[in-house]
Amino acid sequence: MTAPFNAADWDNAATEFQKTYIMGVNDYNRAMMRFLKENCMYWEGCHVIDIGCGVGKYAELFIRENCFVTLLDYSPEMLRHARENLEPYAGKYRLVQADFNTCSVKSFLEDGGFDLAISTMSEAVHDVHTIQKMSRITYGWCFVARFSSWRQPIRDAFLEQMQLKDEESSVRESMDVDCANVIRGIWEAGYTPRIRYIDYRWSDRRTPEEFALRILHRCDLTAEQIQAKAEQAIRAAESLKGSDGAIQDEIDTETAWIYWET
Repeated sequence: MTAPFNAADWDNAATEFQKTYIMGVNDYNRAMMRFLKENCMYWEGCHVIDIGCGVGKYAELFIRENCFVTLLDYSPEMLRHARENLEPYAGKYRLVQADFNTCSVKSFLEDGGFDLAISTMSEAVHDVHTIQKMSRITYGWCFVARFSSWRQPIRDAFLEQMQLKDEESSVRESMDVDCANVIRGIWEAGYTPRIRYIDYRWSDRRTPEEFALRILHRCDLTAEQIQAKAEQAIRAAESLKGSDGAIQDEIDTETAWIYWET
């Protein structure tokens, strides 16, 4: 899988991730934590690393379970939000800014490694090299969550009407290939992958203007092009709004939970 974003792109996305954090824990988050616990992948006092941690939503859930968490991300802005979000839990976590593709495992091994390594919806773990690295620093379980399919009809209708393609479209179109690459990488690394598929649905509610401008900023457009298209885009979004004047975009996905024991 070719990484669709660089560190600057993830910095720009951090605000949206923070909004999701502020919305709180949802049924999917609870189901994932319950699955990990019921399968004895973590326990009180264990050490967890979250690779591609974002703003720290899962890290906080593990900390509340009395785990010590290492948060690794290569976006400074993501980690800035994570530091603020986890401020009440000083001493129960550490932040590491690094690209997992290129960072050394030596320091992790010197610190004793981890009982559980997770990577949820992140490009960080994607091939045999990163899977081997994840496995080397873990003395228990590795867990990767990936979208295996994604349906978002209102956004797709808007993009078609505007004759645009957002920067995530190619990633969404190759989700099944991405999952297959992770599974193949686990086999090639010498481990046995286990897989569970989970339906994950949610809604994204915005005004037509918010909806239109958010998508324009996710397309491969210059600032000048965004400004030139903004009025047309808002009109197109207006045609998609509900009776209450808002756009309620329903996102219907399937998630692959891929895990293996080291």
